[in-house]
Amino acid sequence: MTRDNRLIWHRVGATSGDGGDGGHTAILWTARFLPFATAPVFALMALMTALFNTGQANAICLAPGSSTPINDMVVMYMLMAGFHLSPWLRLVARRTRR
Repeated sequence: MTRDNRLIWHRVGATSGDGGDGGHTAILWTARFLPFATAPVFALMALMTALFNTGQANAICLAPGSSTPINDMVVMYMLMAGFHLSPWLRLVARRTRR
């Protein structure tokens, strides 16, 4: 850890007020595992949007008579899930190298 990073962690941890380690454990845990939550959450949002799409919100956007379960929001959520796969891919790459 560089000197600048130590100063940043110290400043952030000093504001937590938990009295233990200055919040370093919670901050490091969050920084390490939060990126792993984004891809599954976006995938779940895409699935929920596709399954429970009532079409009411899309009435303005769709042409008359067009009711496809994969609308623009599903595509956007799928793209966001794909863009946030990098932590998972790095984890798999590390485990396959061992």
